[in-house]
Amino acid sequence: NNGGVGATFSTRADQVGDPSLPGDQRTPLHFFNTAAFVLPSPGRFGDAARNTIPGPGNLSFSFALARRVNFGKDKRDRINLRWEVSNLTNSPNFTGLSTVVNSQTYGRVLGARAMRTMDFVMRVNF
Repeated sequence: NNGGVGATFSTRADQVGDPSLPGDQRTPLHFFNTAAFVLPSPGRFGDAARNTIPGPGNLSFSFALARRVNFGKDKRDRINLRWEVSNLTNSPNFTGLSTVVNSQTYGRVLGARAMRTMDFVMRVNF
């Protein structure tokens, strides 16, 4: 949409280089090579393909321990105990990249998923 009348009133950029950065150079403030894209000349469609910018990965391990304890005179009553951990390693999982060329947030990560959470559940059946 080089007329500026599309859903986001923006055009597709021209790709002039490789947008990938080595892993040790990626930061939340500079996640991909922003010099790999430029604005197309007026009246021209950009040539950048879809999915050319490598997005942030996702690493999340969940963990749970559960135990059932029977009690009472005839052992028919029970207590269920459960400990649950989401994102056990507490790894940052980034979401959303700003890909609008020349914007103030261009090349930055825009958010992060939830950090580690722990829940302890006790259920008594009698």
